[in-house]
Amino acid sequence: TGVKGSSTGNITGVYDLNGCLWEYTAGYIKNGNASLSTYGASFATATTSTKYATVYPYNSSTDSNTNNYTQYSSSKTSTYGFGDAILETSNSGSGSTSWNSDCSYFPNTSCPFFLRAGDWSYTTNAGEFSFYYLSGNAILSYGFRVVLV
Repeated sequence: TGVKGSSTGNITGVYDLNGCLWEYTAGYIKNGNASLSTYGASFATATTSTKYATVYPYNSSTDSNTNNYTQYSSSKTSTYGFGDAILETSNSGSGSTSWNSDCSYFPNTSCPFFLRAGDWSYTTNAGEFSFYYLSGNAILSYGFRVVLV
């Protein structure tokens, strides 16, 4: 409640790290899904990561949550890998396998966009380490977080 809901306990902290709504990120898998051009036309056009968006690898032969996570995990290079809190905090692309049993679902065939945090309905599976997937459409309990670097 108030400033106690921030990461630092004061007004300058980051708020809502424990999840109240799913937050879209500028991260996606470039798997040819129509949602990329429908919902991400302004940024989801690149096939490689840019300073504005991260393009994650996927398993083109079996595009699923688990296989895409494995593809990402095995593609650790200077471009991919540690730094986005996926590989650091989770050991699978499907289930509640992130730290604190937070939700862990890597994007797949029908849902190429990354979400973070978890909404209130995920109760104990929502949190700082949650990641999920969605098609990109607008949903009442989904939002986004602006990040300044």
